[in-house]
Amino acid sequence: MARPRKNPMQPATVDRLLRAAGAAFARFGFGGARLEDIASAVGITRPSLLYHFGSKAKLYDEVVKRAFVTLSAEVDAAGQTDGTFAELLDRLVGAYLGYLKEHPQLAAVLLRAMLEGDPKDTGLLINEIVPLLTRVEELLAKKGKGVIAPDFPVRAAILQIATAALIQCSAGQIRAMVWGASDQTMELARALFLGSPKPQDEDVCQAPNMAPHCSERPTKGTNDGIQQNRRQ
Repeated sequence: MARPRKNPMQPATVDRLLRAAGAAFARFGFGGARLEDIASAVGITRPSLLYHFGSKAKLYDEVVKRAFVTLSAEVDAAGQTDGTFAELLDRLVGAYLGYLKEHPQLAAVLLRAMLEGDPKDTGLLINEIVPLLTRVEELLAKKGKGVIAPDFPVRAAILQIATAALIQCSAGQIRAMVWGASDQTMELARALFLGSPKPQDEDVCQAPNMAPHCSERPTKGTNDGIQQNRRQ
């Protein structure tokens, strides 16, 4: 009895292929990445890759879409927890930074897609970025009532935080020389939304993804307390 033919594109192979493709697109861009090299990196042939994805454009689309599916799931999960506005902000930013830390090559892919302005990316980015951005904006605006000013530009602040982190994550070897040894994206987010770079809630540092971003606490958890400590 003949053995059944082995499927060259098992789920584990697909995951490895998408990771290899993400690394190639991040390093060389869409035009410079070669399907032969991507396929070889996971031990399959170029025809096997094309059998599953059809073209380099479809492979690229899948890399970007999967990146946003994973990111959206992590951000949405962080936004569903109860707590104060400061806790919500820290958890959302922590989830985003954690994602970029785990998938640094995808940060470069997304940054390239936004900067190069290729027509093939426009619809894809609009369909993926805009819905996620709108959900986060609405969540922060709703939870931030009474905390942030009614005319505070929530969307612009989110984009400033998100793009700053993307650039920093994509900087490679020059990252430490330009930004320094520590990632201060969390402090930037707190300063923009809360007027303070320090955590304002006692249990924020107990949240997932938060321990590396928490710094020494002031003696008081309010902006007045921080200002008072600076004068002493």
